[in-house]
Order: sequence, then C-alpha cells, then structure tokens
Amino acid sequence: MNKIIYYLIFLCIFIRILISFLVKNLNKKYYYIVSIITFIISITFIKNYFFHKKNDIGFFKGKVWWNNYRLIHAFNYLLVSFLAYKKNDYTWYILLIDALFGSYFFYLKYSTLLL
Repeated sequence: MNKIIYYLIFLCIFIRILISFLVKNLNKKYYYIVSIITFIISITFIKNYFFHKKNDIGFFKGKVWWNNYRLIHAFNYLLVSFLAYKKNDYTWYILLIDALFGSYFFYLKYSTLLL
C-alpha cells in the first residue's frame, strides 16, 4: 500500500480528534449546529452502508474496506447529534471515541502491513 495513504489516514484521524476537542471547547449555544451537522453525517453513513457497491472507491482513492464499520460510526454520530441537541457536556467524548474506533479499525486492517 502506498505510504501516502497512511499519512492521509493519520491526518484524517488527527482532524477527527481535533474536532472532538473543538466541540469540547465550543460554547453550548452553538451545539445546535453540531447537532445538525452530525445528524447529516449519521444519515450519510447509513445511506452509504446500505447502498455500498463491491468496488466503491473511498475518499483517498482506495477500495472501501470500512463499510461494515459505517453503522458503528452512524450510531456514534447519531448519539452525538442527540447529545448536542440536549447540550450535554459529554458530547465531545463520543466524537473522540469514534476517532479512536477509526484508528483501531485501521490498525486491524493494516497491522500486518505496518510491521
């Protein structure tokens, strides 16, 4: 696998972790925006899960191997949407956990190639 893919994946994970900390420090009066955005993301994950084609190409131009994990991400983002709507203090934890899940799923897929 091309090394640039690893850099892009780690950049993606870093940005997702950064977003979780931005939400942590966001004024709660703007949580409704987080709620709307994460609801749309959740619906998109669900749509992509059910309409996935065997040869789908991902954002980084590689084969989509993470389709089975989309429902987990969809649930997490739906939970974030609900928690943000309720202005819950722990909203950002779910985003952080989802980013860590993404890292773990990547590790499971490519751990033998990283050694």
